[in-house]
Amino acid sequence: MLEQFAENSTGTDPDFLDPYYEGLAYNSWMINPDINNLYTSVIPAGKEIQRMGAETRGSMGETVFTFGANYSNKLYLGTTFGFKNIRYVETSVYEEIDPDTSIPYFSSVNFIQDITTTGFGFDMKFGIIYRPDDLVRLGVAIETPTWYGMHDTYKNSMIGYLDTGDVHGYYSESPDGFFDYDLTTPFKARGSVAFIFGKYGLVSGDYEYSDYSDADFYAGGYVFSDVNNLINRKYNDVHTVKIGTEWLMENISFRGGASISTSPMNNEYVSGGSDFSKKSFSGGIGFREKNLFLDLGYVYTESDEYFQPYSLNNESVPGVKTNVITSNFLLTLGVKF
Repeated sequence: MLEQFAENSTGTDPDFLDPYYEGLAYNSWMINPDINNLYTSVIPAGKEIQRMGAETRGSMGETVFTFGANYSNKLYLGTTFGFKNIRYVETSVYEEIDPDTSIPYFSSVNFIQDITTTGFGFDMKFGIIYRPDDLVRLGVAIETPTWYGMHDTYKNSMIGYLDTGDVHGYYSESPDGFFDYDLTTPFKARGSVAFIFGKYGLVSGDYEYSDYSDADFYAGGYVFSDVNNLINRKYNDVHTVKIGTEWLMENISFRGGASISTSPMNNEYVSGGSDFSKKSFSGGIGFREKNLFLDLGYVYTESDEYFQPYSLNNESVPGVKTNVITSNFLLTLGVKF
C-alpha cells in the first residue's frame, strides 16, 4: 500500500498531499520525495508481511404503510410506502511489517480507517395477485428505486515505525471529515406463481430481476460521473429464482425453500474466481391458533467474495477470495385482533 501512496503522490508538493491518505504516509515518514517530488516508499523492494482486519456493524430498518384491495376474491391489489433508515460503522486496520529485520530502516506501519454512514430513504412497492381458480395464484410486483439521503463521517490515522529505536513511532492523524450525498438503488421487478392444494399445503416459485448498473450517486458541488460510469461498466443484471413449499398438519406448518442469484458483476471485472453470486436454503416450522401464530425459521446463505486492499499501476496486486457463509435465525410472533 505504501507503493500506492507513493504513486499517487508523484508530482505533488508535500504541503498539498491528500491529508487522509498520502499526507499521512508522508508525515509518518513512510514515503519520501526527492527534489522533483518523485516519491518512494521505505519498502522499495518488498519483503514485508501484509495483514488487514476490519470490524463492521450496523442496522437497516424500515417503517411501512400498506394499502390493499380485494375484488371478488379473484384480484388482489397492494401498495406499500416504505421509509428506510441505515446505520453502518466500519473500523479497518491495514498493517505492513518487517518480520525478520531484513528491510533497511523500516519496521512496521499501521493504517487505520474509521467511517460511519447514516441514511434515510423512501421507496414504493406495487403488487397484483390474480387467482383464476382455487389451485393457482399468479403475482406481479415492482419496487421503485430507493432514494437515500446519506451522511458520512470519517477519519484516518497512520503510525510508522523505523529502525531508529523510537518505540513511540511517527503518528499522523487526518482531520475529521464529513460528506453528504444522495444514493439511488436499482428498481426490482418480480413475478410469482403458486399452486395451492386446499388446506394441505402449497408450492411456489418467484423470479426477480434487478439491474445493478442503474445505481447512482449524486451530490451538489461534487461530480460523481467517474463513479457512476464505473458502476455502469462494472455491474449488470441480476436474476434471482426462488422456490418454496409449505405443508400443514393440523395447526402446525412445515416450510422449506431455496434461492439462487446470478452474479452482479460483468465478466471482465470478475477477479480471483469470485463473482459474488449467492445461494440460500431455508427451513421453518410454525404454530397457529385462531388469534395467535408463532414461526421459527432458519436461512443458510453462501457466496464468494474477493477483496483487494489496493492497486498499483504496473503491478498485479494479490487479493483474498472469501467463501462467506451466513446463518440467520428468525422468530416471528403475531397476534390478530
